[in-house]
Amino acid sequence: LLNRLAAAKLCLLNPATKASYDQSLVQSADHVPAPQSQAVAPSEPAPQPNPGVPFGFQAASNMPLPTMASPPQPPIPLAPPPIHSPPVAVSPSLAPVRAAAVPPEPPPISPPSARESADDEDADAEFRNASDRRFSPLAWTAVLLAVAVTLAVGFVGWRRYREHQAFVAAERAAEEEAAERAARAQRAIVPDETELVSDEPIVVVQQEADGGFNFSPALARTSGPTVERLLDGDREIVGNWKSPDDRITWTFRVVRPSIMRVQVVYRLPSDKSGGSYELSLDPETTKRMHTSDFESAGDIATDEFYFPVQSGGEHRLTLSGEPDGEGELMRLHSIRFTPHSN
Repeated sequence: LLNRLAAAKLCLLNPATKASYDQSLVQSADHVPAPQSQAVAPSEPAPQPNPGVPFGFQAASNMPLPTMASPPQPPIPLAPPPIHSPPVAVSPSLAPVRAAAVPPEPPPISPPSARESADDEDADAEFRNASDRRFSPLAWTAVLLAVAVTLAVGFVGWRRYREHQAFVAAERAAEEEAAERAARAQRAIVPDETELVSDEPIVVVQQEADGGFNFSPALARTSGPTVERLLDGDREIVGNWKSPDDRITWTFRVVRPSIMRVQVVYRLPSDKSGGSYELSLDPETTKRMHTSDFESAGDIATDEFYFPVQSGGEHRLTLSGEPDGEGELMRLHSIRFTPHSN
C-alpha cells in the first residue's frame, strides 16, 4: 500500500503523468455499463384452494410474498494501467535533512581592564579634539588665506610670464639682426637723404651708470618746416609738429649692449589732433605707433616697447611722424631707454 501511495504521489507531482492519469479515469468512466432495469417475473397460474385452510384465509395463503429488489450498485472504477514515468528528481524539500553542525561555543570575553578603558577614552577624546580643530573657524580662515595667497602668486607669475614673452620676442628679433651687425665694431652714421639739413651741433648722448639712456629734447637735433623746441613751464619740449617732414634725431654711444625697454612720453595739444609716429634705431630697427586716445587735452601718455641694441659704438635714434589733419602730432617730453634686466 505504501509503495502504491508513493507511486501515486510521484505520478501526481509530474504534470505529464498526471494528465495521462486523468485521461485514463475519464475513459474508464465512459465504458461503465448502464444499470439494468428491474426484471418482471412471469405470470404464475392461479392458486389452487388449499383444503386445510379456511376459506377466508385462502387468498392470503395463496398470495405470494413480495420480493425486495436490491438497490443498484455503483460501478467500481478500474485501476489505471501502470504508467512508466521518467525518473523524477527528488525536490530538496523532500530530501532527508541532515542535522546542522552545532558551532563550538565562543570563548568567554573578558571585560576590558581599567587601563584599556582609559586608553580608549583618551583616544576618543583626541579624535574629537582633532576633528574640532580640523573644522574650526581658524582652520577655515587659514584655508581661505592660503587660497588668496595662491591666487596672488599666480597673478604675479602671469604678469612676469607676459613680460618674459615680450623680452623673448625682442631677443629673437635681435638675434636675427645680430649676424649683420656683429662684424661692425663701430657704426658710421650715414645721413638720411630725405633729412633736412640742420645747423644745430651734434651732441652724443652717453650711456648712464645703470646702462640706460635719457633722450631729452635739449639733446636732440630738430629738422623740418614746423617742428621746434618749446618751453613747458621750466622744462624744454618739442612741439608745433604739423608736417610729415619734421623729425628729431639723437646720436648716442653704446658701451654695454642690451635689450632696451623704450618709453616715449608725450601729450597732445589743446586741439587733440594726434597721429602716427615712427621711431627708428639706425636704418634696421623701426617701430611705428599711433598716439594714444585721450579723454581730455593735455593728458600725458607713455608708450612702451622693446628695441634690441646688440652692438657697441655710436648709433642714431630718429623720431618722425604724420599728424592727423592740420593739428599737431604731439608734444614730446622725453624718450627713455632702460635695460630689460633692470
